[in-house]
Amino acid sequence: QFEGLLTGLESSVTGGWHVHAGHSCSAYPAAAVGSTAPAFGHYKIGDNDPWTTVKYNSDATGNAWVSQPMSTYSLYNSYSITGKAIVVHLSAASNGARAACGALGRWKSKYSASVMLDTYPGYTPGQTIKGLLTMSSVVGSNSLKIRGIITGLEASAMGGWHVHEGFSCDTAGGHYYEGLQTDSWLDTTWYADDKGVAVLDMEMADFDLAPGATRSVAGRTVVFHLSNAMGKSRAACGVIEPYDKAEVVTVEPLSAEFKVKGMLMEWDTSSGLYIAGVLTGLEPDVTSEWHVHKGFGCAGGSQLGAIDVHYFDSVEGIDHWVNPLRTTYTADAMGVAYIEQTKKEYSLFAGSLPVYGRTLVVHMASMSKGACGGQNFSPAYLPPPPPTPPAPGSPPPLPPPLPPSSPPPLLTTTFEPNAPFAIVDMSAYPTMASTVQGTLVVQASGGMLHIFGFVTGLEASTTAGWHVHTGYTCQSAGDHYLDASGTDPWAETTYTSDANGVAEIALSMPGFTMDELQPVVGRAIVLHSSTKARIGCGLITPSPAKLALMGRYPGYLGESNVAGVLAVKETSDGLHFVGTIVGLAANANGGWHVHTGYTCDEHAVFADGSSTSVGGHYKIGNVDPWSNTMYTADAQGVAQVELTMTGFTLATSDVYPVLGRAIVFHDPSKARSGCGIVGGAAGGVSAAMVKTSKYPGYMGNMNVSAMAWLSEAMGTLTVNAVITGVEPGSTGGWHIHSGFSCTDAADVGGHYQADLPTDPWTTTWTADSSGVAYVSWSSTQFSLEQLRPVAGRTFVVHLATDGKKAACGLITPTGAEVAMLDTYPNSATGKMVKGMVAAIPMNNGLQFEGLLTGLESSVTGGWHVHAGHSCSAYPAAAVGSTAPAFGHYKIGDNDPWTTVKYNSDATGNAWVSQPMSTYSLYNSYSITGKAIVVHLSAASNGARAACGALGRWKSKYSASVMLDTYPGYTPGQTIKGLLTMSSVVGSNSLKIRGIITGLEASAMGGWHVHEGFSCDTAGGHYYEGLQTDSW
Repeated sequence: QFEGLLTGLESSVTGGWHVHAGHSCSAYPAAAVGSTAPAFGHYKIGDNDPWTTVKYNSDATGNAWVSQPMSTYSLYNSYSITGKAIVVHLSAASNGARAACGALGRWKSKYSASVMLDTYPGYTPGQTIKGLLTMSSVVGSNSLKIRGIITGLEASAMGGWHVHEGFSCDTAGGHYYEGLQTDSWLDTTWYADDKGVAVLDMEMADFDLAPGATRSVAGRTVVFHLSNAMGKSRAACGVIEPYDKAEVVTVEPLSAEFKVKGMLMEWDTSSGLYIAGVLTGLEPDVTSEWHVHKGFGCAGGSQLGAIDVHYFDSVEGIDHWVNPLRTTYTADAMGVAYIEQTKKEYSLFAGSLPVYGRTLVVHMASMSKGACGGQNFSPAYLPPPPPTPPAPGSPPPLPPPLPPSSPPPLLTTTFEPNAPFAIVDMSAYPTMASTVQGTLVVQASGGMLHIFGFVTGLEASTTAGWHVHTGYTCQSAGDHYLDASGTDPWAETTYTSDANGVAEIALSMPGFTMDELQPVVGRAIVLHSSTKARIGCGLITPSPAKLALMGRYPGYLGESNVAGVLAVKETSDGLHFVGTIVGLAANANGGWHVHTGYTCDEHAVFADGSSTSVGGHYKIGNVDPWSNTMYTADAQGVAQVELTMTGFTLATSDVYPVLGRAIVFHDPSKARSGCGIVGGAAGGVSAAMVKTSKYPGYMGNMNVSAMAWLSEAMGTLTVNAVITGVEPGSTGGWHIHSGFSCTDAADVGGHYQADLPTDPWTTTWTADSSGVAYVSWSSTQFSLEQLRPVAGRTFVVHLATDGKKAACGLITPTGAEVAMLDTYPNSATGKMVKGMVAAIPMNNGLQFEGLLTGLESSVTGGWHVHAGHSCSAYPAAAVGSTAPAFGHYKIGDNDPWTTVKYNSDATGNAWVSQPMSTYSLYNSYSITGKAIVVHLSAASNGARAACGALGRWKSKYSASVMLDTYPGYTPGQTIKGLLTMSSVVGSNSLKIRGIITGLEASAMGGWHVHEGFSCDTAGGHYYEGLQTDSW
């Protein structure tokens, strides 16, 4: 049923309005004369056009209400109109000209589309290229996530693919980059394996899928080209078709024995559940079967557990996956099969036998289970091996990144390490005599609400529901918490317990946040039994803890399959550990301990046999407080761990900090069976520091040293480093190595490549005339404690002349903040002073460690934390003004900075190492965000030479404003208030909220951010670099 209101029409006329076949109302590119693009013609039912009789009748003012039923069409199933264009025509007297257009489906939090690739029009196949791509964009992200599998390409080759501006493969046009200065698609490349299969998994900034959004690609075309060697011919094409209420299933091999990968789509139609897609890596020229199974996960390898049988109505007793016909695929000579199947007995979400979330299993010729796929927490694709090396003299292309083969601990890549999170302690529902216990973690990031954890004490081998409820207590939990549209997305969320009554919960749900739109903080999560009775409950409680997600210890060969969640937080009584561990030996005791190492990724034994990469027990001096810390597992192999340990802290550097260190669980034989990193997930390790020393065995005369700061935010690892003592005016290498010690050269390891097909460490430094180099480098291929973790590994600096390794340091997780120093704004000293200074939390204040360069030679000078928060050169400070950094940051009237000095060497470099009591990072006399200023020597009048603000490289920044009377204003109004501001990295925008009181009643007025750094000198509106005043 269509209901609407049209305006601006001709007066008192009849005209047509229709749903058209196209997906866009874009004016770009300008359509050729006679073309119906981009909306195309009426959206017909086969050859029948029901739109020819659909009319509006305008009134004398040119307005018309429309109310029209249309059978056969739907929003999301057969003849789906979602994303299609509605076009309004003028009357016959105006030749029915197209007068208005709009695409259905705006104002969602996420948009999705699919592309079915086939042969490009006019291309005579040397390659029969086909494939399936999916695209998605989240509102506000201004980027596309693109994933897909393409087959029939040239084997072991590479070529280009692009989004084109046309809305039809017959008129695809050129690359689509409307409004951008450069063509974003010039470097988008496919890489095919030896079977001609390519996998895409990437993001493309500056494009969208939302109808009407800037550079929306909905309805446009995707074109694949052949390789350079084959002339870059257009060989395949598909239209970007928006969809909703459909699901993408990613298929991955169940063991290393098989190589099957695939992508399929499922959606409801009037004829039943439609499933279509591609499978690769199959046995060549073989016909076998695939089915949807009853289970909800692919854990368990090729066995998949006893519960995982074909999914059908057990009461009816007919297995529709084999009766009356078996669901089969037929692979070609390259092991590729395309699937297209409608199952009338099944549905995706709401009808009979809904398959959402269930596993799709692919069988090999022997009928063994070879591959599995599901919708929830689908693994990232493994791109194929790199193509054949290019001809000599041409630079090799950088292949797409490969995720780790089996990252311990589980699912850490779901969480943002420095975004807020909550913990849910699950227990029995009030009035129910259940044995439910468990620990869940909840975090909002990337436009999704992520929930992960383990629940125990459930019925064995059972599937039942769990949901976020509206209530804020378990005694009054309320009903399901609906999304903003009033829809219940929790109706289909289920857990599946194993034979021990243990369930792993892992879900990403759009439409909810922690404390903004549809906030979940404080609400109840409720678990149900198979009879739908409420049996478990817990509250979503914000936590300052650091999390350890436990997984199998690297290289462990025993029977335990350890997993779980531990939360570690500081209390007045000591460091508190609490959580749920599963997969332990039944009815057994074992030890668990914090170890000295910073990794669970690898068990590397040091050359002298003294230790390993994971290290031994983390002792207090010579005392081992961990010697008697034990767990007790029940008959289901589950242990609830709770312990308070004195003598340790999370991140206080001089009181045994555990942040970033490994927690190790032992099985009853004392073998290391489980491992997890404190802060390896949400709220965790987001920064690490390196201070190098001489490389073991280096005998040269170069005195190379470096300080590096590694930070992680929004999935990107950033390295900033200062290197001194290298050859002036030269270029050399720096790299992260695979080892975990700089004591012996044998333990430093080679370049840390992990599972990447090529060595990514082509990273270099370039020194100035004083032998000083600054490095700034970012990568999405590595992380501190998650994807290809570098924490605890070695950082190595090579010389330029002979490539020898000259300096080495360990990448050590830290709770510190850092300031990158650059030349002071509008400085007239003639010196290019730069540096890096870290502020490290200590038991009684802070420890500052840093490296300054570009100073006068062999002098003493001052450096200090100042009271200001900025090193901006705008606006230019008045003569004599101390803005924007202001003066020393004092303790009341006491100035402890007057005696803080550096001593530079003959090359103008200085290491600083300074304890400062009373100050803190976040509590009393907080220095976070304050400016650090470096002065020249007394001979240069102590001139300000460098400046940097503490606290860069986070995923989110926050500030507050306390409003009071403006200087010199005689109050007719006593105005006060509180504002908060925040910005998320990459958003390029401020979120501002606040309450102001004492204003004129029932009135309005202006407010603005001004350029000054003091209310005494507020200046004018601040819009540096913009052509117009945003305020």
